[in-house]
Amino acid sequence: MDKSLRLLKFLPVLIIFFLFPLKISADFEENSFITIVNPVRISHTTKNPKESLLAEYNEVKKRSLPATWLLTYDALKNKGIVELTKSMDSKQEFGIFLEVSPDFAQASSVSYNLADSWHRAASIFLSGYTQEDRIKLINKVMEDFKSLFGYYPKSVGSWWTDAFSLKYLEEKYGVIANLSVSDQFSLDEYRVWGTYWSTPYYPSKINASLPAKDLEEKIDILMLRWAARDPVNGYESPTEASSGMYSLQDFASIGLPFSYFEKLLSFYALRKDNNQFGHVTIGFEGDMPSNFYSGHYAQMLETVSNLNHIKILTMRDFANWYKNEFKGISPPQIIIADDFLDTGKKGIWFQNPNYRIGLLYDSKKKRLTVNDFRIYHKDFEEPFLKAVNRQNGLFISLPYVIDSIIKPDTKWVLPCGDLPAGRQDFVSSNKEKEVFLLNFKSCQIKFLDRSVELEGNIEPPQNLNLNSSINVKKKNNILSLSMEEKWIVPPEGITLNVQNLRIPFGLKRRFPNLPGFALVCFLIALALLLKVFKKKTIIFIPVLFLLIALFFKQKLYISQSEFEALMFLKDMPVGNVLVLDKDCSRCVFHSEFKPAAAAGYKKYIEKYGQKKIVQSLNFSLADSPEKIDREIKKARAKYIYFAKYEDYIEILSYPPENISNKLKKVFENANAQIWQII
Repeated sequence: MDKSLRLLKFLPVLIIFFLFPLKISADFEENSFITIVNPVRISHTTKNPKESLLAEYNEVKKRSLPATWLLTYDALKNKGIVELTKSMDSKQEFGIFLEVSPDFAQASSVSYNLADSWHRAASIFLSGYTQEDRIKLINKVMEDFKSLFGYYPKSVGSWWTDAFSLKYLEEKYGVIANLSVSDQFSLDEYRVWGTYWSTPYYPSKINASLPAKDLEEKIDILMLRWAARDPVNGYESPTEASSGMYSLQDFASIGLPFSYFEKLLSFYALRKDNNQFGHVTIGFEGDMPSNFYSGHYAQMLETVSNLNHIKILTMRDFANWYKNEFKGISPPQIIIADDFLDTGKKGIWFQNPNYRIGLLYDSKKKRLTVNDFRIYHKDFEEPFLKAVNRQNGLFISLPYVIDSIIKPDTKWVLPCGDLPAGRQDFVSSNKEKEVFLLNFKSCQIKFLDRSVELEGNIEPPQNLNLNSSINVKKKNNILSLSMEEKWIVPPEGITLNVQNLRIPFGLKRRFPNLPGFALVCFLIALALLLKVFKKKTIIFIPVLFLLIALFFKQKLYISQSEFEALMFLKDMPVGNVLVLDKDCSRCVFHSEFKPAAAAGYKKYIEKYGQKKIVQSLNFSLADSPEKIDREIKKARAKYIYFAKYEDYIEILSYPPENISNKLKKVFENANAQIWQII
């Protein structure tokens, strides 16, 4: 949503703020923290950068609060902003917001990825650039920061910073804290899905969305989470608004009262339910009009300043506390929240470095449902760790066992009955063994380090039994779900060694009749061979074909992320799959082997997706919605499958609403997209 529209939606809420100030419970809990972080950028909404930053700082200063200010490269080059930051009090921390702009790229001797908007993922995030260019960008902004402040910052951030960049920042510059968005399925075209639910963690060196399982794979940087999501509605929206809007940042944009912010703030900040700490990040970008900060932002800070028994720490100070408290890997967290919209539902999340599981209890229906279950496979590589993201959107997602958003029919209803009377009877834990228990009247759920145990009259659904990442065992009345540490496909993906003799798409696009012409030429040549060699042809022709096949053998690969898409396709109902007859001979890839889709080899889709494919040149060349409709009908297609790798991106060439066949996008991740013809 455009920022100007969001600001307008805040106005009714601001009136309520001052007419009816609300209070929040300040019950003391040890190890309860809030971190105030304000990213400072210069954008089209910034009329006077220094004036906006001063207005924001004044609200922090008048309440004598510590805050972290993350400055973009462009902000570091603004004299007014730099002068102001140097005049701020000693409670303030300064760091870097790692957003790439044209000026930043040029100063780093990097070619900027120009797009139709500055916020496109390929343009703004470091993952839109090669590893070599990421290093250049990081080195430039870190050195410029040091030349202004005299030291390298300990804290950085962006809405997404890849694992390669984080590891470099830790090893070369000693960074200890990074700000990233909390889980969001679809907001601003950025998807981060499957991470720790809105709480901090240490990331893996091969995937920043994975919590590290051991010291060897750990990046010693703490991931702080921006825009903590509602544990119930932040996963599955009750309205047409994106679920990501049910958060500490965007609640007012969808008409929710300030009391919603207060409840969500205290919920995450206060340590409870036998967790070892509570923490939440709040703040606002520094590119808003100056008058904005005396309203909504001021009310947020006033609420925080009234919480006398919660510690307010900067990113650096909280990261130091966390690193001192948890020297190894991240601790388990359990989240149990009554719906802040008062629907009688209860959101339950358990997460540790091995898995996360999300449950929803409906008190009216006395029904418990598993909505989300993900195993944190230590070898699942971030899709843009080595590869470059050339897409407008960001797709960071982890494989699921259960995901009621991506695949609703994986949802698992448990016959657990009603809740016990008291909260202490409902949730308990054994800290030494890191075991958490949920007690219902008809079942008990035990969250262990590497498994989940369910005691009661419970049967596993078929999709759980068939999932190769889960070991399902039942003994007596106890159902045990243990997890495989590694994913079904290794980080290097699946390597194919195939004969892939084909006419390049570039030639076929210029000469659509070339395949038929080539076939005629081949038949004429074959006839001439028959005439010249006569009986010897019986031996010669097989030898010729064998030599051609051997000569054109090609090693290709399928990524882990694309294989996840193929597993999704496999589980869909029977139907033909329409695919492009397309390749790219000039595209640049940073994998050892060329992606199979980019080489024009599509048979793997049929093999692993277990659906008949129809590879169509006319579909690839279609220059009108009517021609796309014609190819869908001709193929009798039930699905359309697209692959996406760096420079090679297959897309639907016209908006789905312009096509008479009703299309629904049923799956998308970093390397594939699947449409279903309804």
